[in-house]
Amino acid sequence: MNKPAHLRAAIEAALPDLRANPDKLKLYVDRGGIANTGTASRSFEYRYQLKVLVIGFGDHPDVLFITLQEWLREHQPELLLNPERQRDGLHFQVDIIDHTEVDIEITLQLTERVGVKSDPANAGRWIATHFGEPPLDPYAGQDWELVVMEDGEQVWPTT
Repeated sequence: MNKPAHLRAAIEAALPDLRANPDKLKLYVDRGGIANTGTASRSFEYRYQLKVLVIGFGDHPDVLFITLQEWLREHQPELLLNPERQRDGLHFQVDIIDHTEVDIEITLQLTERVGVKSDPANAGRWIATHFGEPPLDPYAGQDWELVVMEDGEQVWPTT
């Protein structure tokens, strides 16, 4: 599983206090499982809850949740885009320690797709490849031209 380490790095990059005090940021996997198709393929998908615990957090929670949303855009975009996944994909609890610090526990429902194939150089061994998520906009960076057709004839733009 690669996403917990990626998320830790993103949070520590955005919040210098957590980078300087890594014991204040705990991540652990809960209720994990795998899914596969039951075919000859060895490929599978991790499905798990990632718990993120921030202890003694003194900044405004917006800083943490903005960082989290930016990470989700790249690593688990359906938690932002799919209304059904939004309902169950992210939850949090806050324990107010005093007027300057809180403990925040965030629960994320994550998946990771893993492709598995046999290693041609070593019989009986496997090669695992972790696939990234599809981009938020799969057409970003592509130029499109509108062509209007009437009765099978191009009417706009004319060349």
